[in-house]
Amino acid sequence: MSQGSRTLGYNTFPGYHSTVEFSPDGRWLAYNSTNGTITLWDVVTRQPILEIKETGGGPVFSPDGKTLAAASIVLYSLPDGDILQRFESSPVTARAFSPDGTYLAAGLWPESRDDDAPIIIWDIASGQPIHELQGHRDDILSLDFSPNGELLASASYGQAFLWDVETGQKLKILDHYSVTSVDFSPDGTLLATGSSDGTVIIWPVE
Repeated sequence: MSQGSRTLGYNTFPGYHSTVEFSPDGRWLAYNSTNGTITLWDVVTRQPILEIKETGGGPVFSPDGKTLAAASIVLYSLPDGDILQRFESSPVTARAFSPDGTYLAAGLWPESRDDDAPIIIWDIASGQPIHELQGHRDDILSLDFSPNGELLASASYGQAFLWDVETGQKLKILDHYSVTSVDFSPDGTLLATGSSDGTVIIWPVE
């Protein structure tokens, strides 16, 4: 451990967890395990309050913290865990809510090895897809909407794409070896990509 760092040590969670995420208000922590369980943890009481027996990529909270997207693709109300909506899709590798909670984007497994890995953007109110975005040849590992919701960034091994959310048009291709993650800056003018080779690149968003 580096000098000056510290571990709170409140709780440990047995097993391997590939994703952990706080709710926007910091009240809950969601994490998934290799046993196919997603657990919602109350940060204040330090107790689990909900377990979801479905798999399919890491869980994400809606911007208002009232909904959890998990599995392939299911929206759960919080904290009771009732199913609000279920979208028909193949297994999911990444997902993201738009900042206003209007849309949900998900990266899906390709139907065959010869197909692209698609990204579907759903209108949550209607439950209907508004775009199917094609172009990634490998599994989609990360998705992020720009703060104004007008752009979507996607990452798969070797490439990150920028998409226009309204039209579904691919605006830019950012090439770098083994890209695994994308994240917009708070003002939306920059996009950071992380790669498995240890490289982080900051790109201007034009």
